[in-house]
Amino acid sequence: MTYKHLPLMAALLLLPVLGLAADKEAGFTDIHGNTMNMSELQGKWVVVNYWATWCPPCLEELPELEQFHDTHKDDLAVVLAFNTEDGLTMDELAAFADDYMLSFPIIPQQDTLPSFGPVPGLPTTFLIDPQGEVAARQVGKVTAEMIEGFIARH
Repeated sequence: MTYKHLPLMAALLLLPVLGLAADKEAGFTDIHGNTMNMSELQGKWVVVNYWATWCPPCLEELPELEQFHDTHKDDLAVVLAFNTEDGLTMDELAAFADDYMLSFPIIPQQDTLPSFGPVPGLPTTFLIDPQGEVAARQVGKVTAEMIEGFIARH
């Protein structure tokens, strides 16, 4: 891929999704034992990322998600990372998060994870708007710039 294709790719990424509502009462517990639900996050943009530790594109986008979260967590938006792997213990996932210096909530694979729409591959990222509606979905890597650009246009 050459850099001349980047504007076209950016236009194709983070496609708006119509007609999907986030489960506003979906509850989950992160790797540090913090519990939350989507209704607590209304009023902010929520970046919901489905990922796995074995997924190279997922690992490549983690620093971007961390940058976005660190910049916006106190006002505009938060990142929630839903790990899709069976068999990882909370301690293993917490050690992974420490190794990658991740501060956003990481939710381990559970019997029922909230559904924001189809996850055809990893990584898949959903943007939930401040009213709790699914605004966009991206299958493949995202960057902080892509997320910020989408939010700025909406």
